[in-house]
Amino acid sequence: MAEHTSMNEVGADTLPAGGAPSDVVAARAPDPAGVSQSREPGADNAPLERERPKSNGASRDFFDYDIPISDQPGLDGYLELIRRRFAGDYEIDEFGCDPLYGQMWWPLFELLYRTYWRVESTGVDNVPASGRAMIVANHSGGSYAWDAVMISTALHLEHRRPRYVHYVSTEFFYDTPFLSFDNRKKGAALACREDFVGLLERDLVVGVFPEGAKGFLKPSDKRYRVQRFGRGGFVQLAMMARAPIVPVAVVGGEELHFSLGNSRLLANLVNRLIPQERADSFPILLNTLPLPVKWRIEFCEPIDMSSYGSEGAMDTLLVQQITEQVRSQIQEGLDRNLGLRKTMFW
Repeated sequence: MAEHTSMNEVGADTLPAGGAPSDVVAARAPDPAGVSQSREPGADNAPLERERPKSNGASRDFFDYDIPISDQPGLDGYLELIRRRFAGDYEIDEFGCDPLYGQMWWPLFELLYRTYWRVESTGVDNVPASGRAMIVANHSGGSYAWDAVMISTALHLEHRRPRYVHYVSTEFFYDTPFLSFDNRKKGAALACREDFVGLLERDLVVGVFPEGAKGFLKPSDKRYRVQRFGRGGFVQLAMMARAPIVPVAVVGGEELHFSLGNSRLLANLVNRLIPQERADSFPILLNTLPLPVKWRIEFCEPIDMSSYGSEGAMDTLLVQQITEQVRSQIQEGLDRNLGLRKTMFW
């Protein structure tokens, strides 16, 4: 559940010249004695045929499949989470992910998903029920990365085996007070090769927004027009990891705010105040509270990357072809889902 992401900095020059892919991104089986379920959110720790608990707002057992936090349902379970936080009775993993912290946000996120934005999700089971995978989506938000939040919530509520998404985000979110804390605690990682590979090594689901700031700060006249994906660093890493890519089209996140337009002057001011930002223009928002627009999220058909490996990652033309294929699938999904809405509010 992290903010805007760019993997453009992960280019071919950061990749090894050869060697078996398993030498670079080999899946490591966690040591049962050293890693608890709460530290392996995507671990294969429940049978697929197990019946999914029914959702009923905050009264259901949150994250019943992948992060068993409390044996007590409803308010009692939530109060138990708070008690454990104050008592320091929790663990974090090597990336700073704190499942207990992330767990406490689900009542709010589920309320937004089901009631405020009335999200309709399709193709959720295109995300593998176990093993490594990469989610690649169009980016939006304006005030906050609500697209990342809603994608995570869709997998949490709709998937037959809920998966925790670990997003990678730019250095801005690790140099800014609270955002750094919030990102790490929710399982995000820095958009660099080392963190990205580390997450895939653990067979987790990694989320990427290749549009980066260009998508997050997209002007109104470019809504739902997927921007350039850069050099395709995320594709190279997916090839090396042999991780399937699941393109995701998110409709709704780019209409949360009314805007007077985009200001280059304001962007220059923001870039001076926050050197980590690289905005070309900055929207002038009329409302700070996101609008109750109608959301649709489509998890498109996954792209199999199991046959490529390190050699494929070094083929620049092939990398660009797959990058464009991912971008095209997302654009087609956006066009398709925009046509299924009657208005932006329904």
